[in-house]
Amino acid sequence: MSVEEPGQRLLLQAGALKALTNLLPDAMLSALKLEGEAQAKFLSEARVGCRSVELRSCVQVTGVLRNLAAPKESAKEFAETDSVPALCAILRRFASQAALMLNVCRVLSKLSLHQTCRSMITQHPDTVKALVSLLTLHNTKLVRQLACDEI
Repeated sequence: MSVEEPGQRLLLQAGALKALTNLLPDAMLSALKLEGEAQAKFLSEARVGCRSVELRSCVQVTGVLRNLAAPKESAKEFAETDSVPALCAILRRFASQAALMLNVCRVLSKLSLHQTCRSMITQHPDTVKALVSLLTLHNTKLVRQLACDEI
């Protein structure tokens, strides 16, 4: 979804951010609660495409969130919903999913320009570690795409 800034503002005012955060697929969010062997099994199935519908949905939703994060005033909206913690949790657990990580990193990079959201991102030390490890895991492709996004 590519929307001009006035359209983005209207979507934010209509409560789209909360609705989109709630759309993050149940399978993804429930996987965040898995531990040990159950989580390892889910992640290995996700890598071979068994959860491809959920992953594609999550990529699409995070893409829309990325577009909604563009207007400066959207940071306040993101800070008032569960969007930032949900994105950080996905970032920490689904590092192997390059397309998903690209969208999540793009949203977080835009939001990190604002103190409240930056504080929410850095609240959990594992989020910063996950961001750094993504540079190693997806070093050239992800960094190139993030750099192009910021130009």
